[in-house]
Amino acid sequence: MKLGFVVAALAAVLVAGCASSGETRKAGTFLNPWCAPDGSVVYTQYANSKGEFDGAKASAENCPWYKK
Repeated sequence: MKLGFVVAALAAVLVAGCASSGETRKAGTFLNPWCAPDGSVVYTQYANSKGEFDGAKASAENCPWYKK
């Protein structure tokens, strides 16, 4: 009984992890994320209502630890 619960929980986590809209783009990595112009960390950028990423402002240059 306990093993069945564990398998069901792992299956639910796997399905939830695979579900995405496809309208996202990674911004940097977990250990080296990009930042918004205000310095806040951004891991994922979302497309606008037209499905385009025009105007996405996140970049590594906005991060305080990246300043040269």
